Amino acid sequence: MDEKARVESVRISYAKDQIEVLWKDGHGSRFHNKWLRFNCHCNNCYRFIVGQQRINCSLFPDDFPIIDAKVNKDEDQLYVEFNGEVCANHNTVLPLAFLRRNCYCDRCLHKLIDDRKMHFIKPGEFKLQPLDYSTVKGTDGGLFKVLKAVMEVGICYLRGVPTDEEFLEEFAVTIGPLVDSTYGRKFMIHDKGVKDSVTNTREYLTFHTDQAHYESELGVQFFQCLQFDECIEGGESIVADMFQAAEILRQESPDDFRVLTRVPCTFATIDYKRQNPAYYETRKPVIEVDYDDQIVAVHFNTGLDATLRVRENCVMPFYNAHKKLWKIITRPELRFTHRMVPGDMLVFNNRRVAHGREAFVPHGGTRLLQSAYVNVEDFRSKYMVLGRKLGHDVTPTKIGNRSSI
Repeated sequence: MDEKARVESVRISYAKDQIEVLWKDGHGSRFHNKWLRFNCHCNNCYRFIVGQQRINCSLFPDDFPIIDAKVNKDEDQLYVEFNGEVCANHNTVLPLAFLRRNCYCDRCLHKLIDDRKMHFIKPGEFKLQPLDYSTVKGTDGGLFKVLKAVMEVGICYLRGVPTDEEFLEEFAVTIGPLVDSTYGRKFMIHDKGVKDSVTNTREYLTFHTDQAHYESELGVQFFQCLQFDECIEGGESIVADMFQAAEILRQESPDDFRVLTRVPCTFATIDYKRQNPAYYETRKPVIEVDYDDQIVAVHFNTGLDATLRVRENCVMPFYNAHKKLWKIITRPELRFTHRMVPGDMLVFNNRRVAHGREAFVPHGGTRLLQSAYVNVEDFRSKYMVLGRKLGHDVTPTKIGNRSSI
């Protein structure tokens, strides 16, 4: 039995709407009546199959006093009785380990959020170390190294991957299925052919997240370098951590930070002339915070910014705040710069890491990359499942999916 789950005493509150548990290590927890009842672990209530709905919460009365609470003789379960129980001959039972693990006091909630926070690095003090594909290929342990790097710092640099077009999908689907987008399931990046996107030009691309015109940007992105001739001048890939930039904005200019959490920006791709005509439009704040006041999403793509239409008194505050965030994102000390060579592949969290490209002059050479996306939830699930399989102590770090847990 978990030593933290040993109980010193259990007491029903004066109002009979809570149980107060004092644990042997001195920690105190309070659990509300309905929370206890709706988390019952008896065979009739507990959800044994994902998606089961075994308790109809709407049937229970608002007034639902606790009449008895006791720990069983083995000291591993709490039994609770209520006045107003709708199920005949029912006693609520909860494992003590479950109660301790799910304590929702301020201290425990703070720890839950803190354990899952992103940890930032300073590019000037941290070298993006490559992982040789030969050490990753075909093993769970190798794949976990890639997943771990992306979960911890937002990006992984693989070196020595095959340069055939089939490899990217073969590797990506070991993590999750490819996600379709306005570019297709996978796509080439070059400066030749149809100019339906600034991506397929030689222009400088400022920091951005792909597909900001969707309700939620696509998740983990892969850049596989197929060809990058030495004669090409420029064309380096650049990346920066948007969550780090947003936290810096909150510290340096809290008023501007609040503006970007409140005033929405419109992102759009509306083009009826392209090979695959498209109409995508959404409006959302550049920075999203949740119930716990944690940054849970950052949306940044000035190439997809549509005409701003907000209340008059919000127009200038938005532009001023957006400018400050943009200047933070582009600070030299926050960027990684990498000139890819054939056999390189970058894997990064598009919800967290903004990317871009230096302008380039081909001098007769070819720069050819292939890209695709995997759902960020599929990515984190693979990380957690594989980590547990390998016996690692894994934590589901925040990933930019509008949730701090």
